[in-house]
Amino acid sequence: MKIQINKIVYCIIFSMLIITKSIAQLSPITFEPGAYGNTWTWTTFENATNLPTQIVANPNTSGINNSANVIKMTTLVTG
Repeated sequence: MKIQINKIVYCIIFSMLIITKSIAQLSPITFEPGAYGNTWTWTTFENATNLPTQIVANPNTSGINNSANVIKMTTLVTG
């Protein structure tokens, strides 16, 4: 009985590791030319229309996000 419980525990731990690794996010998302996230398509769902996003210079590089570029999304009052 003890051997079966150990197998179950090991299977659960192994499954949790696989799930954790499979849903891990690639990072950092910097929006720099040629970097990860630069070519993504962003959609605003709550706006009446999908206003275009812009990649602009980061207005505050001293905070937690110190990358050179950020994405600018405009939302409407109806959104």
